[in-house]
Amino acid sequence: MSILLEEATHKDIPGILELISEFYEEGLKSSGISFSKPSLFVLVKEYVEHKDACIVVAKENGKCVGVVAGFMTPSLYDRKQQIVQQKIIFVRKEYRGKTGIRLLRAIEEWAKMKGANLITMASLEGMQDLMRFYNRNHYRKLETHYMKEV
Repeated sequence: MSILLEEATHKDIPGILELISEFYEEGLKSSGISFSKPSLFVLVKEYVEHKDACIVVAKENGKCVGVVAGFMTPSLYDRKQQIVQQKIIFVRKEYRGKTGIRLLRAIEEWAKMKGANLITMASLEGMQDLMRFYNRNHYRKLETHYMKEV
């Protein structure tokens, strides 16, 4: 099995949407966060085109099997400090392991290349495998997010 990592292009958008749909079903559906494929299409297209965004896809035989995406933004507390906020990292179950690590390294390298000082990653409550993944890769827990429907 040969997995290639590539910076996403417009032709990858359908595969990325498929992966994000799987992620939503696996971890977000029960959260109360809504899902709209047309809205997601616009957002992914903007990420593919934006200079301060990065989407890397993992592919096997041309088919997307994993994705990582992030966006660089200045820190709220010091605009000179640039932070890459990871928006998603997802790998199909049968490809997890080294593929996830390679995707994580790819966005870390992009962050360094862009001059970022920090990278933040998020994990949904109860996703123990993802939390262990971050810990093994030297990320530390910083905060907890709370959500309320209004």
